[in-house]
Amino acid sequence: MKISLISIDRHRSHSYEWFISAGSEVHHSHFGQTNLTACLQGAAVKAPKENGMVEIIYRHIHMGTHMLEDILNDAERLARYIAHKYACLNNDPSVGCLIIEPSRPNSRLPAILSSM
Repeated sequence: MKISLISIDRHRSHSYEWFISAGSEVHHSHFGQTNLTACLQGAAVKAPKENGMVEIIYRHIHMGTHMLEDILNDAERLARYIAHKYACLNNDPSVGCLIIEPSRPNSRLPAILSSM
């Protein structure tokens, strides 16, 4: 069974597009979301539920494989993590980049740690 892929692109501030694919087949897509959280929520609702997991690509960078349940329950936290990881990978000087650890014992979503 293939893991579905959620791919999210930011075209300009407050203009995002996402699509879900499995292999070379695109299942759903949407243009016009205003933020990353809305993209994650919309895509997670439409994603195939067979194996309960999806890979996430943000602006052409792999952001990990995540449980659909976690995305549906806490898309905002995952959006912050993805934005932070993207900024760190692109050497954004305004972001303090430290090791990212799990946020809570019951959550599989990471916490964001940054320097002050």
